[in-house]
Amino acid sequence: MPENDDLKNTLEKPTPAVPAKMGQLSASRAKPGLGLLKSRTDRKLQSLVVQEKEPKVGDTMKVTLPGGFEMVFCYIPAGEFLMGSPESEADRRDCEGPVHRVVISHPFWMGKFQVSQNQWRYVAERLPKAGIDLDASPSRFKGENLPVEQVSWNDCQEFLARLNAKGDGNVHALPTEAEWEYACRAGTTTPFSCGETMTPEQVNFDGTYQYGDAADGLKREKTIPVGSLNSPNPWGLHDMHGNVWEWCADWYGERYYQISPVNDPHGPEFGEERILRGGSWGGIPDFCRSATRGRYAPWDRYRDTGFRVVVHFSKT
Repeated sequence: MPENDDLKNTLEKPTPAVPAKMGQLSASRAKPGLGLLKSRTDRKLQSLVVQEKEPKVGDTMKVTLPGGFEMVFCYIPAGEFLMGSPESEADRRDCEGPVHRVVISHPFWMGKFQVSQNQWRYVAERLPKAGIDLDASPSRFKGENLPVEQVSWNDCQEFLARLNAKGDGNVHALPTEAEWEYACRAGTTTPFSCGETMTPEQVNFDGTYQYGDAADGLKREKTIPVGSLNSPNPWGLHDMHGNVWEWCADWYGERYYQISPVNDPHGPEFGEERILRGGSWGGIPDFCRSATRGRYAPWDRYRDTGFRVVVHFSKT
């Protein structure tokens, strides 16, 4: 688990980033509709347009990248939940408590899947640079529909800045830690959104370790295509447990839960490490719990670490 108190990930670091090419990204209309995104060198980028009808859980929207690859987002409603794990939960850690009430005051859209390598490559190669070059093919395990990995928190910020360059006020971002756990739990209170335990048929993790009363299972030792296990959580999100750790926006704070505000917490103001959630293909099952908190330095790149995108729409 990334920088845990009792276990530190020792996976190897990747090679330095390679300068990427420039290009263009397009989007298809879906529910709710998306304007066609064109290169800034051609014309002003159009805004994302939300249909007048109020979305509901189960609704999705699609953004089509060049070549026909899609980024699909699930609607996440506003609401509240209990964040963290109770002391009775097996293998929980002190930083996961105390359990506390959190209100997510605004709905948002979250990537149905972890960002895939084809999506990463198109942004890296075809959207104008915002600040830094991006390696178009950074991953250890290669495959168009495998999750991108070996990307740092800083790399993710560049990816998002390129998506946000259209300037319409709608923000692509990493989820806050609270948004991530809220979306992962999707109304559940068990250690995993699928229940008290999980199996390798549901989640890509090291199945030679068990949680609860689960039996021994498969150890794949690599990533698998996003969504390929076809085991979404109650709100339609795939791979919220396992496959790759997912960067969150927040700084890590060991005791932050003791002082966290109720409404829309965003983590400590300062820190040295950024939050990771969800566990990975190489991790033991308790690392994949909804409440587990990992962390890496924002420049770290590991073969078990990727991300997913959230979208917050402007109200104008």
